[in-house]
Amino acid sequence: MIIEPKAYLLFEVKNKSLTKAIPTDSAPETLKAKLKGTILKAKNQLDSTRSKCAALSVFKNSICFRIIVTNDDLWIGDVQTLIEDYDDPLPIWILTLKDIDSLVELVVQGVETFCGFFEKVVEFNQYSHHSVFSAGKLLQMPPYTQQTLPKHLQEELEMSVELLKQKFQGVRT
Repeated sequence: MIIEPKAYLLFEVKNKSLTKAIPTDSAPETLKAKLKGTILKAKNQLDSTRSKCAALSVFKNSICFRIIVTNDDLWIGDVQTLIEDYDDPLPIWILTLKDIDSLVELVVQGVETFCGFFEKVVEFNQYSHHSVFSAGKLLQMPPYTQQTLPKHLQEELEMSVELLKQKFQGVRT
């Protein structure tokens, strides 16, 4: 759970992967059937947690954004893709681990807040001419696009390059 002044975010992590669980040549109905149980379980868990949070005074007047985190090869968008009778005004977003990492880095850098990002996704999707299938797709648009790696990955890269330089310098002498 992440708590911000105007909102709180609930996360449910599901280890679901297309490459591990579902044949790539599956028909859409097969994919939907195989994923629906996992996504429905996550939705029910998030709904239950949201109900308990809503009863607490600290969360009164706060928006609850619910996120299901999946492996990097599963792009579904939101639960409405799999659950036809979904009638909640705010979707439950399905994001990959990479999307979460990018979003956290944007928050750490002060580019955006979690609440601000999901409010923009909701706002963006009100207009069909520029709606995004997945909240992760918005991360690929300005001002969210990153020209550099996240700081922790950049540091790892620099250390690796430095080690390689040292090894090559040792070979030359």
